[in-house]
Amino acid sequence: MDIVDYAQHLMALERMLKEAHSLCLDKNYMDAGRLTYDIIDEARKLSMCLHYMDAQENSLKKIAN
Repeated sequence: MDIVDYAQHLMALERMLKEAHSLCLDKNYMDAGRLTYDIIDEARKLSMCLHYMDAQENSLKKIAN
């Protein structure tokens, strides 16, 4: 995982949040509610990506020292 993966997850979250917002404006709350599960899943993937990137950075710092 790298910055490209991070960016892809962030863009996917943005797209899904815009879609959920649009569904709410159309008062389509059932579909918006279902979409929140996808948003939560994508946020979890983003979190794991950040954790992995942080672990990689810390590992490289230990090697450098």
